[in-house]
Amino acid sequence: MLDQLDRTFVALADADRRAMLSHLAHGPAAAGDLARMLDMPISTFLHHVVLLAEAGLVTSYVENATRMVASAPTALDEAADWLSTQGLRRLTATPDGGAAVDIFFGGATTKRPMLAFW
Repeated sequence: MLDQLDRTFVALADADRRAMLSHLAHGPAAAGDLARMLDMPISTFLHHVVLLAEAGLVTSYVENATRMVASAPTALDEAADWLSTQGLRRLTATPDGGAAVDIFFGGATTKRPMLAFW
């Protein structure tokens, strides 16, 4: 059985669902319009909406006889909190054209020159 955090990562594992979330970051959209924009059959689109809704990433409602889909603004909080406690690293560019590693741990970010880790 999947817990909420697992459902979030399963939902985010699919490129089509991430594309849907990217579009929804700009505001709610009519399901049919978003399905056409993503060049996706409505049945496939609605399947993705169900998976995103089960993960708590979107909500779906009817407005003036139109099925609307909206992103849930705090849905990624649990995943972000978990990631911040894992000491995860991200490679970023530095202003001088070099590279640095951002270390995420306990909600804080520390930037270190890349060579410090290699």
